[in-house]
Order: sequence, then structure tokens, then C-alpha cells
Amino acid sequence: MSLWYLEGPGLLPHHSEWFDSSHEEGDVRVWFHASKYQSAVIYSPDTDTFMIGLGLHSDRCPANLYVRVDTLQQPERQYIDLTQLRALLLGDTALAPIDRLSVGSTMTALFATTGCDFVSGFAGIGKKTFFNTLRSHSSFITGSTVVGKLAGSAPEDFLSFVRLVCCAYYTAHRSVFTDTPGNVFAALANPDASIEKQHEAFLTGTRNSIWPRIAKEEDAVPSWAALHPHWKRAQWILSVWRKAFEAKSLPPEPTDHGWQITNDGRLEVVWDSPDSITAIEELIKSLTRGCQCRTGCTTRRCMCLKAGNMCSSTCRCTGCRNVRDGDSNAPTQAAVSHPESSTSGDETSDSSDREEDDPASFFPLSTAKSKSGNIIPTLFSE
Repeated sequence: MSLWYLEGPGLLPHHSEWFDSSHEEGDVRVWFHASKYQSAVIYSPDTDTFMIGLGLHSDRCPANLYVRVDTLQQPERQYIDLTQLRALLLGDTALAPIDRLSVGSTMTALFATTGCDFVSGFAGIGKKTFFNTLRSHSSFITGSTVVGKLAGSAPEDFLSFVRLVCCAYYTAHRSVFTDTPGNVFAALANPDASIEKQHEAFLTGTRNSIWPRIAKEEDAVPSWAALHPHWKRAQWILSVWRKAFEAKSLPPEPTDHGWQITNDGRLEVVWDSPDSITAIEELIKSLTRGCQCRTGCTTRRCMCLKAGNMCSSTCRCTGCRNVRDGDSNAPTQAAVSHPESSTSGDETSDSSDREEDDPASFFPLSTAKSKSGNIIPTLFSE
């Protein structure tokens, strides 16, 4: 990207190599341009522009730097002194456990990982909740004594993001928990397991605790398999933002950061692991098809009972006992009489009843299917 300006009596266009850069996004390029001056006022209705500046090294930014933040929703013109804002964040005692040199970059990472231009957000949990969560549990999330830092990009830094997500859902569903996130983590962690497995158990425990309270699939806590590619996509955009002061830089390879190339050459989001998506597809299929049991649905050979579900009107079973009293959706005798079926005496259906093929073993610890039929990671939409 080149910058041209008008100069001379005839206002002839001139090319300035001083401002040449390879940045394609304006919210990044503006910081490269601002770094050439001692004083600057930056205006952009895009919130990303403001948050990028917080994570950049202050010694490369103009000494007098202001960001104009008025928007259509808030038309009154306002200016924020970015230098003063950094000082205020450093003076916030709630953020004291965070390394002093990374407070600004932690704020930028918090913004990117919880939803920005290239990264999906969290249904029902906004930026303010995440910020307040970080302030309330900063030592546990990204303090000096824990593994992984929110502002980092190393593999172990993903664990800090997992703690942030669990704490955010703890904040949103506080009545479910009887202890602090740190104590819940300690109670669930197997001391003989790896640190990754301990965090996976923490995420699973948080997910299972909240699951009975949610009204729709988008409100569920995302699974480990869904969170990791989400975090990698955030790391992709953060790596671009960190190079804002470099004239020439190339973005990382998207296929290493939560995207994949389809057979027809399109770039698409990796929502979850293939095994999880297949398991949920099979579960949805079994729930919509129902069982065909002949002896009352009283053993785990019944696919509905095995999955922990009541039989419904989609089932074609006979003499079913796997129903609640007065359930209007229970299978009726008219719906369950199928003499053409070759199954006799076995509480089974035409699906396999092997334990290792049971999709319910993955549920509800992975993704879900949207009402439109598209497989999506629970909670995310992008």
C-alpha cells in the first residue's frame, strides 16, 4: 500500500516511499503511518483500530497520541489520550498480577480472542463481561504463577484462554457454582494428569455444570475441540496487529490457524474436530429416527435409553416404558405396530448398539446442530 500526496503550485501528486507498507487492513496501516509522527490524532469508527494501539509498544507510538471514538451510536465527539489510558491500566490494582510490560497487549488479546473482525464472539457474553472477569480473576487467568499467558502465542498460552472462558461463564452463571474458579479447577484437576488434561477437565466440568440451565444451544460452553481453532484464529489476527510498525510483513498461513481449504478451493472455518461433528450428526440422526424396540425399552439395548433420552413420537417401539407419565409425545400403539420389521424380541434398532459407536458418549461435550441443520460449534457463530 502506497501513500500519495499533493505538493507544489500545481498540486501535483507525489509518491511517498516513507509510508509504503504491505498492510492490507486500514486499522493496521493507520498505526504504521502514525508511528512517523510525534503527535497524532487517529479517527476510525472501527473499534479494532483503538484496541490495536493498546497492544503496541509505546516507544514506537507518537508521544502525543489521541484516538477519536465517536460513532453513529454515540455521535458526540470524544478523544482518548492513549498514553494516559495505558497509565491508568498500569495503575489498576485489579490488574496488578499481570506483568507490567504486557498489560496493554493483554487488553488487545482479550479483545481479539472474544470476538473481532476475523474471530467469532460468544453468545450472551459481551466484551464488558470478559473485561470484568479478567479484573476479578487476573491472577488465576494470566498471573505470574500459572501456566500460559493471555497475551502469549505459545501452545501453553491457550490454557490461559481456557481459564478466561471458564471464568466468564462462572461470572454469567454464578449461582451454579459454590466456590471460586481457582478452587473448582483444583477440585477437578487430577494431579497425575498433564496440565492440558487438567484444563480439559476444568472446561468439561464448567460445561456440564451450566448445561442444564441453558435455553438454547448457542448459550452452551464451547468444547475443547471448538475452542482451540477459535484461539488459533485469534492468534492469526494478533500476529498481524503486532507487526503494525513493520513496513513489509506477511500474515501467517491461515491453514495453520483455524481455517482449512475445501476441495473446491474455498477457505472455511474449522469449527470442531471431525470426530465430534460426526458424533453429533449420528446423535441427531438417532434422536430424529427413534428406536424400534419390541420388549418395552427397559435395557440399554434401546438406543434412546442408552443415550439417556426418553422415547418420543418418532420412535416405533412396542409396549414402551421409557416415557414420562402423561407425556403427549410418547410413542402410541398406532405408531409402533410394524409387523414388517425383522427384529423380534430384541430391544434394538437398525443402528449399531456397540458402546464404541454410541454418539451420546460425546454429548453434550462437543458441538451441536443448529435449527437450520448446519453443524456449528455450540456458542459460536462466525
